Amino acid sequence: MAEPDTREFALPTGEARRSRWGRAVSWPFATKRRRWVVVAVAGCLALVVGGVLVWPDAARLVPGTLQAGVLPADEVSAIVGTALRSEEGVSEPPPALRAEPAECAAVVGPMTRSVYGDGWTAFWAVAHQESEAVADHVVTQVVARYPDRGRAEAVFRTLGTGVTECRSAVRVGSDEHTSPKWFYAVDARTSDAVAWTAVQQTGDAWACHRRVRVVDDVVVQVAVCQAGDGKRAATEIADRVVARVGS
Repeated sequence: MAEPDTREFALPTGEARRSRWGRAVSWPFATKRRRWVVVAVAGCLALVVGGVLVWPDAARLVPGTLQAGVLPADEVSAIVGTALRSEEGVSEPPPALRAEPAECAAVVGPMTRSVYGDGWTAFWAVAHQESEAVADHVVTQVVARYPDRGRAEAVFRTLGTGVTECRSAVRVGSDEHTSPKWFYAVDARTSDAVAWTAVQQTGDAWACHRRVRVVDDVVVQVAVCQAGDGKRAATEIADRVVARVGS
């Protein structure tokens, strides 16, 4: 049986990661640029920036920013129903992923540059999972602001069209390694929202439940990946992020 592909943004980059319960684990984000990680130190949360711990007073998020729009780890954990203690974020879209067939690039890499391009004015993506070594649940939130609603809607259409036209695909790495095949099915679609499920072939029921919304000039995307039904959790997280972004 193939190991579940827990990565959101890339195939393996050559950096080995530990595994548990037979499941290979890799960072959800391929790029290490502008990365921060929240860790627990002596019972408190601290921010790691360039290897330096920054304590909560310095790390407080500013209201009105995109970073303040995503849910914190404790709130995500409560919704999913398990403690997600590992957190990692990036402030720009990771590089596009190669797909077979090539026209499926948007759904193979729904949180990458192939979808978000270079026209955003602010971008923030954060992923939560149990730990660095365990990824039985991977929850990703992405918020991207554009100069106007028209450009945000263009990004939304890229994803909506991609998932409608692509029924299955594989990810292709730089070493020509391919992931197990993924199958895509649209759950619901309106003029400003789309929901779909990506299921990995022979992945022990591993699936990613995705929700994408347009809120004025912001595109919100949420994914809950797990071996089970994460649809309710994905919808609830997306609803809360939209409420925070729109407030």
